[in-house]
Amino acid sequence: MSFSLPKDFKPSALAPTGEELDWMYNILQPYKERVHSVLEFGCGVTTWAVWSSVEPESYVSIENFQSCIDQVNHFLPQVEIHTDRWADFTRLYKYDFVLVDGSTGFGPKDRSGVFRYEAILFAEQFMNPEALVMLHDHDRRGRIGGYKKARGYLEDNYDCLDSFSHRSGVGLYSKRSD
Repeated sequence: MSFSLPKDFKPSALAPTGEELDWMYNILQPYKERVHSVLEFGCGVTTWAVWSSVEPESYVSIENFQSCIDQVNHFLPQVEIHTDRWADFTRLYKYDFVLVDGSTGFGPKDRSGVFRYEAILFAEQFMNPEALVMLHDHDRRGRIGGYKKARGYLEDNYDCLDSFSHRSGVGLYSKRSD
């Protein structure tokens, strides 16, 4: 099956490539019956890919970048978007799937654009034991250490189910049972 985006949807400059979005869409298809609730750090084109793949009962996103919020509100009004600081996030729930992507709002130190590593640590308190975690920018290189730290943490504590790299990379993980 192939991923398709509404023709008027405008992805951000840092969005996954079409190939990465297609991979995300297809890799999640076998988990459709298992994923009923999604928590996403960031929102935008990835929201469309995940939503259209698994069609969850509940989808919550934490985002503070207005153009991404506007796109999701227009195309997926059923997605609940929070712009709260993480400490104020009150959507306490156990999620089946967590996507760590893009700008993730205000984290523990109240700075915008929190590193993905911190998002994963924060999300763990809201995850079902069998939850899946997807990391966008899985293979990103650069000065920002949060990308490598997030991937390293996942590799140390989770099983990598699969990954794909075209530009930034995407990885899918499940919690390792000890």
